[in-house]
Amino acid sequence: MNPHWINLIYQAVKKSVKRCPHCGKRGTYAKKRPGQFYICKHCRHRFKERDAA
Repeated sequence: MNPHWINLIYQAVKKSVKRCPHCGKRGTYAKKRPGQFYICKHCRHRFKERDAA
């Protein structure tokens, strides 16, 4: 595969994997609109995506 395509795939996976701030476990979540909550698949905690600062 072309290194450009590998980088695009890596960036897409990185954006879809989130870490729960409550239990610290990772999960794959669908992209949400700004202001919407993710629900942890492990502990059911609601959390928003952190802003990249």
